[in-house]
Amino acid sequence: RLACLLEVEKHLNIKFPIILDSPSGKEIDKQNIEAMVEILKRDFANNQIIIASIYEYCLPNINKISIINRLIE
Repeated sequence: RLACLLEVEKHLNIKFPIILDSPSGKEIDKQNIEAMVEILKRDFANNQIIIASIYEYCLPNINKISIINRLIE
């Protein structure tokens, strides 16, 4: 899917945001999660990446939004 996104971005000459919903919660092992993060850092450094997760990922320029007691802080 990311390769397809790259080709669409090249064709349209725009960057799309990437939204990942609980990437660690879909029975994906830690090694594949780390590989995915490296691909995002390498090939999608100029895209906005939104990750909904209880885990933290090692990505640059993180703007973390926490939900505590049902409120966004």
